[in-house]
Amino acid sequence: MMFNDGHSIPEPAPRPRRISSTRSSQLMEPFRSIESMSRSRLSIKPFGAFEPMGEIAEVKLIEEPEPPAVDPPPDGGLVAWTQVLMGHLLVINGFGYISSFGFFQAYYATTLNRPASDISWVGSVQMFLLFLIGTFSGRAMDAGFFRSLIVAGCSMQLIGVFATSWSTKYWQLFLAQGITQGLGNGLLFTPTVALVSTYFDKKRTVALGICACGAPIGGVIFPIVCVDPTASRLA
Repeated sequence: MMFNDGHSIPEPAPRPRRISSTRSSQLMEPFRSIESMSRSRLSIKPFGAFEPMGEIAEVKLIEEPEPPAVDPPPDGGLVAWTQVLMGHLLVINGFGYISSFGFFQAYYATTLNRPASDISWVGSVQMFLLFLIGTFSGRAMDAGFFRSLIVAGCSMQLIGVFATSWSTKYWQLFLAQGITQGLGNGLLFTPTVALVSTYFDKKRTVALGICACGAPIGGVIFPIVCVDPTASRLA
């Protein structure tokens, strides 16, 4: 607006547009939803007293199923002691066979005309494979392959014994009694001890002790069986 003397009055600033109540509620709706989500997620209580971590932990405990109940071992009975007898016989046939190797070493050294240091490799490899294969056969037993281990181990023991009886050279003896017999013993020894221990709690030491006694008993039985009764003791 201009006056005669040249002065002008500035025009008033435009008034801000007034937003209707409906439009304002629409604009505030996202913020309200975010606020409601945060309140429900953090479980805000009056006066700021809230414990979100505790409430989440309580919800998880409620949702998690209870672990299945495990029955205690029978700690006796016909089935449990039958497993002990089975373990005892397997240890006789495995560890007991290795314990009597001193008798076989003297016979092999004389028959094959090889030094005792060469023959001792057969027994050493046999013992080594028993414990080496036992680290894998024990895990296979935990996975549920005990029957397969029994069949494979006993089959390899039989093949090793028969192949040893046919051996006429040192390398044949090493493969038959050292490798084949050692693999069969490794498949049987560790799973047998692990299986017997699952049937006992208070009497577990007695049961495992009976199984372990198969080693010295086998060391006595096999030399007696292998001695030729027709051989003369007089020179």
